[in-house]
This record gives sequence, structure tokens and C-alpha cells, in this order.
Amino acid sequence: MQKIALNEVCELFSGFPLASKDFAEAGTLSVVQLRDVNRKSIKLNDLKFTDKVLANDQKLLNYGDVLFKARGPRLEAFALPTKPANTIATNAFIILRPKPNVYPRYIAWLLNNMDFGRIIQQTHVIQSISMGQLAEIEVPIPDHKTQSDIIGMHDEIEAGRKLANQYFDATNEMLRGRIFHT
Repeated sequence: MQKIALNEVCELFSGFPLASKDFAEAGTLSVVQLRDVNRKSIKLNDLKFTDKVLANDQKLLNYGDVLFKARGPRLEAFALPTKPANTIATNAFIILRPKPNVYPRYIAWLLNNMDFGRIIQQTHVIQSISMGQLAEIEVPIPDHKTQSDIIGMHDEIEAGRKLANQYFDATNEMLRGRIFHT
């Protein structure tokens, strides 16, 4: 399968640099921070606000944008399932806006399963990757059907994982009940 540089299938841009003094309860823009996103979910209902003025409305987050945590213990990506109203992300994120030939969830899946190897910079605990490095990574871009199949299989794996965890939690609870409540 042909590999294509990420910047050929996605527009990439960084989030906004904000300091704690830039947040305001009466602000008009919601702000996604690192603590609001992880591989499994994004918390869009309890975001902080800023009163900063945007020079470019194209930087507002859209449905299908992929938020990529570019530094931290784990590099993670998350495709936005909805268009959040008047929302931006901090510069802890690289935002990828996929072109029509690529499903956002496929890009998120790729990034979450990619071995960045020697591309990333790493300290003892923290990993990081620059936007330039990310943009140049070559990724396999199959046709829409294959992308959809991969997303579907991933969803099935996650559903199975959830069921297995529920089973193990229930079994562990039963075991503790037998030992401690006999």
C-alpha cells in the first residue's frame, strides 16, 4: 500500500498558547486542554473559557478534526465526534484537519497505533513530537472502504475489551465477597 506524507492528507496547525491568566469565566471561546482529552473520550461539556480574540476563525475546532497530544507520557489522538461551538485547543495539541479522502477516525486510529520510533524526543517519562516531524511522517492511506473496515474492527475490539473488563471486575467482586463476607 502506498504511503503518503501526513501533510498531504491533512491540514496541520497548532493550538493556541494560553497562560493561566488568559482564562476568564465570562470568555466567549471554550478551550480544550490536555486534561480534557484522552484516547477514549473528550470532555466538551465542562471546558474553561478565554476572552482572547481569534484572528482566524479557521482555527476554531470542527467536526472531524483530530486532536493530537504532541507531548506527554503517551502521544494520543482523538477525532472530534461533533462540532464544538466556539472552541479552540491549547498549543499542547497539534490539530489535524483531514481531507475528504481520509476518515478522521482512521487518522486517529493510525496515530494511536503508530510506532514513532526515533522520530520522537523522549525524556524519562515525557515524549514529544514537533508539528514538522508529524507532518512529514508517511502513513498508509487505503480506500474509504478499507478505512471504514479498520474503524469497524477497532470498535469491535474496544467493545470486546469493555465486556472483558466488566467480566473481570464482576468476577473479582464476587471473589472478594466470598472471602470477606463469609
